Amino acid sequence: QIVLFYLVKIFGFSQAWLKLPFIVSGVIAVYLAYKIASDWFGKTPAVVIASLLAYLQYPVFYSQIIRPYSSGLFLILLFVYFWNKVIFYSEQKRYFNLSGFIIAGTLCAYNHHFTLLQAAIIGITGFFYVKKQDILFYLGAGVAVILLYLPNIGIFKAQLRMGGIEGWLGKPENDFILKYLYYIVHYSWITATSIILLFVAGFFIKPFFTIKRKSLLWVPLAWFVIPFLTGFFYSKYINAVLQYSVLIFAFPFLLFGIFGWIKSNNLKFRIIAFVLLALACIFSLIFERKHYEIFYNSPYEQIVKEARNANDSLGQNNCLIVFSMTAKDSTRTPGKILKYYSENFLKPENINYVKADDAADFKALQQTLENYKGNYIYYGYLAGAPPEVYPLIQHYFPNVYETINYYGGNAIIFSKSLTSKGNNYINTSENLFEEKVPNWSDCNAAYLFNSRPYIRNISYRFDSISEWGPTYKDTLLNISNPLVNYIDISVDVFPLKNFTNALLVATIQQDSINLYWNGLNFNSFLMIPGKWNIVTNSIKLPDVNLKKTNPVLNVYTWNNQKQNFLIDNFRVRVRRGNPILYWIINKEVILKKR
Repeated sequence: QIVLFYLVKIFGFSQAWLKLPFIVSGVIAVYLAYKIASDWFGKTPAVVIASLLAYLQYPVFYSQIIRPYSSGLFLILLFVYFWNKVIFYSEQKRYFNLSGFIIAGTLCAYNHHFTLLQAAIIGITGFFYVKKQDILFYLGAGVAVILLYLPNIGIFKAQLRMGGIEGWLGKPENDFILKYLYYIVHYSWITATSIILLFVAGFFIKPFFTIKRKSLLWVPLAWFVIPFLTGFFYSKYINAVLQYSVLIFAFPFLLFGIFGWIKSNNLKFRIIAFVLLALACIFSLIFERKHYEIFYNSPYEQIVKEARNANDSLGQNNCLIVFSMTAKDSTRTPGKILKYYSENFLKPENINYVKADDAADFKALQQTLENYKGNYIYYGYLAGAPPEVYPLIQHYFPNVYETINYYGGNAIIFSKSLTSKGNNYINTSENLFEEKVPNWSDCNAAYLFNSRPYIRNISYRFDSISEWGPTYKDTLLNISNPLVNYIDISVDVFPLKNFTNALLVATIQQDSINLYWNGLNFNSFLMIPGKWNIVTNSIKLPDVNLKKTNPVLNVYTWNNQKQNFLIDNFRVRVRRGNPILYWIINKEVILKKR
């Protein structure tokens, strides 16, 4: 944050200048990995390790975003570079190397908690290798790093008290490491097979060389395993922090621990390894993962640009812009980002737009939609948007004119016109209370109500003695693709007498254990007396930690306050989701933007 603060002060919000330090960090990290591996093991392992760091999507992706991951990768390798010099070449440039060790170690400590952990593990390892005559120098350097980090201790403690990011990050499953390894090789058998073949061939192609530092063959694996296990068990039993991004600081050492064993010293083999890895990794990066096609379309920028295009092509007074892009957080970062792109690509004085970032915005949105006389609604939203906004808009503008998918967001144009492209629903179950419907529980006939005075035939009535109504129940495997899709639930509500509130509930259960529970208050939506009103509740299935068997979906109305009201048109629909919403960690890549 400090570095970014001054970069912005100097260069403004130029994306090129802000990204440059992180891209350069990623490039230098490749060079440092080669130098370290070459010194420890030999040139052939070094070429393989450096090639993988250069071509795999994992380091490429994190070297192109303005986050502490690329900087941390560079700093931890710089720290190991000087650690190696201090431990094994103590007679050469002693004070220069000690200074580099101290500076790199301090920067690691400030960069990220996981680079702090990584540097601490590496620093402690040094005590098993440092020469007796150098131990005081080494100990002094370690103390210097600690002293330089002391000003940050207060912040460190405050961050620990805040806990982790479990509000949106789930606890890791036991197969986390297997998924991580599959992710590293681009979910590609071409890439995985190429890497395995090179590893095996490296043991057989002569001439061989003697590994320079055999005692370090197992150490890098420990440098990867210890941070991984620390993050895994901390996330499992305390607070979720483990994700692929934080393991990038340990990733080079996983490569060292595997490919350091290669014995071949054949120049032709090194060239073949370099070329084969380049071909396999770049092919899968571009054509299988579609990295450059997807990554270079920022959802913020593209959604705002498409809003301008929709306004221009459909007409200023014929297309209302709705954004769910400023989900509230303590830093207000999403709002600042939206403001930046709006100022660059929109002309706010010429464009009508409203925001729908949480349930508190639903009523105002409904009032706007009810009163809007145009034919189109452009809805741009990010991954964290409330999923209920989509069905809420579609209640008033039922047809989908256009759908555009991005990594991290979507843009949808809704229309009143029947000549549009249909909708994104692939399965619908609707209970009108006029006949038995599959997967719905039987209705208590005493509560079926002739609602013709209220412009309906039959509806279901709740009163002061009825707490539970009809329930929808089905297995998720029968109705949806949980990796991508949404489940939209809606019900029409007619409030009677002094109605105050009730809940529209959706749960997902596995073997009587609740994996998901969400109840939306009726009073989050317009409840106009004497009228039928829409209430929605939606499940974003990619965000639910579903087990591998067959979880059960339950949907029902809970009259927890024993109110009087009617319900009708109770619907459960499966909505086609965005297959590239979480593209970076998903195997499937279906790039159909429009």
